[in-house]
Amino acid sequence: MQKIIKEFQLNYVSDCLNQFFTKDTLLFDIECTGLSPRTAQVYLIGCAFRCEKTITIVQFLMDDLSEEESLLVAFDEFLKKYNNLMGFNSTRFDQPFLEERYKKYNLPHSLKTKNHTDLYLTSTKLKCLIDLPNYKQKSIEQFLGLYRKDEYDGGQLIPVYKDYAINKNEEALKLVLLHNYEDVKGMITAIDFLAYLPLLKSNIILDDYVCESDDSFVRVTARLPFRVPNNINKKREYGLIIISNNSISLILDIHRLSLNTYLKDFKNYVYHTEENIIIPKVLATTIDKALIRPATREDCHASLDGCFVRIPEHIEVSSDVRIFKESFKSKDFYIQSSDINEYIAKQLIRYIIKH
Repeated sequence: MQKIIKEFQLNYVSDCLNQFFTKDTLLFDIECTGLSPRTAQVYLIGCAFRCEKTITIVQFLMDDLSEEESLLVAFDEFLKKYNNLMGFNSTRFDQPFLEERYKKYNLPHSLKTKNHTDLYLTSTKLKCLIDLPNYKQKSIEQFLGLYRKDEYDGGQLIPVYKDYAINKNEEALKLVLLHNYEDVKGMITAIDFLAYLPLLKSNIILDDYVCESDDSFVRVTARLPFRVPNNINKKREYGLIIISNNSISLILDIHRLSLNTYLKDFKNYVYHTEENIIIPKVLATTIDKALIRPATREDCHASLDGCFVRIPEHIEVSSDVRIFKESFKSKDFYIQSSDINEYIAKQLIRYIIKH
C-alpha cells in the first residue's frame, strides 16, 4: 500500500472556506472497483486538510487487490485526528460504502462519530437561485471557474486501476491518482459555492439600504455582510435581482395604472343601490331601507391613479400600506411604489430568490 502526500498553497482564503474547511475538518473521496460495497473494493482514498493557506492532500492507494484491509486501517487511523468530515455525495455513497467494507473485515472505525457535511446535498439547496445543467461536482467547479486536467470519471478508471494493480502500468497509476487528486482539490473550490446559502435565510441582513426610483423602475440597493464568488442575475415576474460581490440590487418595474384598494371593514358599510356608493352604517340610519343593502367586500373600494409595483400575494405589509388590485377577483397585487421599504424589499428578494 502507498501513501502519497502533496502540498500546495492557496492564494486566497475566503470567509466561506474559513467557515467550512477548518483545521479540524477532513475532506475525503473514495475510488472503487464497482458501485456495490458488497462485491467491489475501495482501492484509493484521497483526503485533504488545511493549515492556514497550506493544503495537504494525502492519498491511500492499494498497490494490488489484496491490500484493502490495510488501506482501511490506515485511513481510519488518519481520520481519528479530525472531528469534521466533508465529501461530495459522501453521506449517500462514500461513507456507506466504507462502512460496508469495514464490516466485511470486522474492523472498528470512527466514521459515525464525525460531524459529516455533504457538499452535494448542501449545494442542491441553491437550485432555486443558481441554474446549472446539473449539480455534479464538475458543474459546480466550472461555475466557480475551475476546469480540470482530468477528463475521466470513476467508472472509466476501474479498468485503468486494474491494469496498474496487475501489470504495474505507471501511466495507469498517474491517471488514477490525478483523477482522485483533482476530485479532492476540486472540493476545496466547491466549498465557496456555499457562500450563497445566507441568501436563503428568512431574515436576510441588508446593510446600507437605499431605495430610489425614476419614471420606470424602483431600485433597492444594499450591502451584504458576506461576499459571493460569482455574479448572479435572476429575473422573475416580480422583479430583477443582481448579486455582485457583496452588494445586492432589487429592480422593480413601475406600472402606471388606475387600481382599487378594498376596505377590510366592509361590514361597517351599506351600499346605496341608486347612487352606487357605499355609506357608513352610522350615517345610513335615515335612508330608506329599500335603497340600501349590506355592503360586500367587492363594493367597498376606493380607486387611485398612480405608480405601482406588483408584489406576490403573500408578501406581508404593515397596516398603513394599502394593497391595490385591478378588480376584486384579480390575482395580481400591487402597492404604491412610494411604499417600498426595507421590510418589504427583504421579502421580495427572498421570494424572487426562492421561486
